[in-house]
Amino acid sequence: MINSIYSHGIDLEVLKEKWSYKYDVSDEKAGLGFLIGAQDYYNIIINSCTPLNTSSKTDYLFRLVLCDTGYDECFESEVTVISYRGSFAIDDVTDGFR
Repeated sequence: MINSIYSHGIDLEVLKEKWSYKYDVSDEKAGLGFLIGAQDYYNIIINSCTPLNTSSKTDYLFRLVLCDTGYDECFESEVTVISYRGSFAIDDVTDGFR
């Protein structure tokens, strides 16, 4: 979704066709940052990380608050992490400004 509005990224319509069955690929999310809602930043710190579910041994949901110390702004995200090829990978990010 980050690069869907740029000429070198995947076209937004192609992205919708491929991923709309699993993710929210609405137009208002196109071009937003990943984990934080800012393009430029100084120093990002983890202010808090709270596990939201523990029922699955393969999927984990966390609520993160990431803060940019240079701009004195914080960003809240819910991040889904999945088991993938013997490790873990970010599967989805739902964000909102705090």
